[in-house]
Amino acid sequence: MDTGSHLMVGLGLGAWAGSEALAAGHPGIAAGLIAGSVLGAQAPDLDCLARLRSKAAYLRQHRSASHALTAAPLWSLGIALALQALWGGTLPLPALAGWTFIAVLSHLLLDLCNDDGVRLLYPRRKRYAFSILPGFDPLLFGGHAAALLAWTLLGTPADVLLPLLYIAIGVYLIWRLAERRRLSQRLPGLDPGGGQVLRYVVLPTPSLRRWHVVKCRPDGGYLIGEWTGEILVWTDELNCSDEPSAQAAAQHPEVKAFLSFTTLHCARVTPLSWGYEVCWIDVRYRRDRQYPLAARVLLDSALQPVGCYVGWHSRRRRARQVQMCTY
Repeated sequence: MDTGSHLMVGLGLGAWAGSEALAAGHPGIAAGLIAGSVLGAQAPDLDCLARLRSKAAYLRQHRSASHALTAAPLWSLGIALALQALWGGTLPLPALAGWTFIAVLSHLLLDLCNDDGVRLLYPRRKRYAFSILPGFDPLLFGGHAAALLAWTLLGTPADVLLPLLYIAIGVYLIWRLAERRRLSQRLPGLDPGGGQVLRYVVLPTPSLRRWHVVKCRPDGGYLIGEWTGEILVWTDELNCSDEPSAQAAAQHPEVKAFLSFTTLHCARVTPLSWGYEVCWIDVRYRRDRQYPLAARVLLDSALQPVGCYVGWHSRRRRARQVQMCTY
């Protein structure tokens, strides 16, 4: 999930955690519990510091050790002890560590609901993913925003409002999971094209009625479509390259890390006057008929890399990279 969503969940848990202390006239304790919940909800994403080393290091480490189940008690205990020291030992340590632990678990659960998944059983390499929530879910974010506004502006008791919100979110997640499973079972009958299919992949969108669908073919290609209501429409077809230039680009360290992180990828090769442009795209993300999340490598005629960029691309950035290598 995005950072903003994790922040809202941390604030929601913190409001619930600090409500009793506020009611008893202990705002300092309430502030400490809120701080613990907010920090706990953000803590696993400290693996972003790996970006300082390299993008490849970040892709290899993101949602791995810091998101493991075994890391959750370490995060909660470390944050609780740090806050206890900052508050001069006045905070109830068991309650602080407990609420921080719940906040860390909320982070793991939300990331587990995305398609990228998490390596819950690190150091095992398998990523677990429910693939039922997009990176930003309007209902999840909006529900927390409305609840926090009702608590701060209207004085609605947080220990009543927030439990009701999380019950509603739990029902929502179960519905999303059931809806995805229902669609996955119906896809073979809904597919108007038929043909040979290796598997179907159903991906969430912010809309409740629309899902992205990827049809994986045995030849390594893909059909990209959308399911809206009860209608499945294919919108794009990808034929992936296995040319030597694509394989050479895949050996670049940053591309290797990218391919290990993505679950669906495809290589596109564009010949240039002086070499090749190889783009390994993440098939899961399609915007404006483009696939912006990609690893783009420029190779000379001897298949040696002369430039590489991994991340979100734009037409302007691509044109600038090719022009720089041309001159």
